[in-house]
Amino acid sequence: IRLLTHAEGVRFREIALLFPSPQTVRTELTRVFSEYGIPCFFDRKIPLRTHPAARFALALLAAAERSDSANIFRLVKNPCFGADPDQTDAFENAALALGTEYGGFFRPFPEDVGEEAEAVRQRLADLLNGAALPARGAARRFADALSAAVADGAGPIEEMIRGLREAGEQAEADFLEQGQSKLETLLSRLGEIFGRTELSVGEFAELVEAGCDAELSLSPSLFDAVTVGDLQSAFFPPVRFLFAGDLQLGFPPAAESGGLLSDRDLAELSEPEALPFDSDYQNAHSRAAADQLLLKPWERAFFCYLPGEGPL
Repeated sequence: IRLLTHAEGVRFREIALLFPSPQTVRTELTRVFSEYGIPCFFDRKIPLRTHPAARFALALLAAAERSDSANIFRLVKNPCFGADPDQTDAFENAALALGTEYGGFFRPFPEDVGEEAEAVRQRLADLLNGAALPARGAARRFADALSAAVADGAGPIEEMIRGLREAGEQAEADFLEQGQSKLETLLSRLGEIFGRTELSVGEFAELVEAGCDAELSLSPSLFDAVTVGDLQSAFFPPVRFLFAGDLQLGFPPAAESGGLLSDRDLAELSEPEALPFDSDYQNAHSRAAADQLLLKPWERAFFCYLPGEGPL
C-alpha cells in the first residue's frame, strides 16, 4: 500500500482490503497501519430500519392501524415528528394521567393540562388526519401518503446531518443522507409494484418493514482512507486496487467442496449458471457474493492466502 501511494501516487481511498472476518484482524491491522501512516476505515453496516425516517414511517403506520398510547408515544418521540423532548414528555404525562387512548387523541385535552401537551396532541391529530391512512386501500395511496409525511419530517434529519458534518462525523452523516434517499426509493418502488392492489394498513406496514431490513454501509465518502470490509458483503465507493486477505480453500467455513478462486471455482465461474450451489443456500450465497467481489475488473488485485491454503 505504501508503495502504491508513494511511488505511483495512488490515493488511500482508491484501495480496499477485504477479509472473511475483518473484526478478527481489526486490532492488529489498526496497529500496523498506524505504524506505517496508513489511514483506514472499517466498513460497517446499519439496517435501514434504524434510520429515524424509517422508524417514523413504521410508527406512523402502526399508529394508523392501532392508535393506542404505546404506538402514539413512539410516533411523537421520533425526531421527524418535530416536537422537542420537553413537549413530548408533557404530552405523554398528560395522556397517561387522563388515560387517553385511541379516539381520545383526536379530541382536545382539558384546558388545565397545559399548552405544550395540547400542542403535541394537535400536531399528532393533524399528522394522522393529513396522512389519512385508511384501514384498507390501494398500495399506491399508502406509499404516496407515507412519502409526503417523510418529506414533511425531513427538517430535523437535515439539521442532524449538518451537525454531524461540522463535527467531522462524515460516515454517520452519510448514513442519514443515504437512508433518507433509500427510504424514498423504497416507498416509490412499493407504490409502483403494488399499485392499485388493495392492502390493509398492517399488510403495507409488513412490506415496508421487510424493505427496511436492507443494510446501508457507512463508507468513507469524504476523506482519504483505505476501506477494510467483509469479503462476503462489503460495500464501498469504486476503488482501483483490491487486497483480499486470510483466504483459504474452505472459505467460507461451511463450504463442503471447492476453494475460493481455486481452479475448480474458476472453471465453474466461466459458466455463470453454474455457480457453486452444492451446499446450503446461505453458504452458496456467501460464496457467490465473494466471487463477484473478487472477480470485478480491478486495476490490480492481490490475493493473500493463509499458509498452506493457496490454490496452487
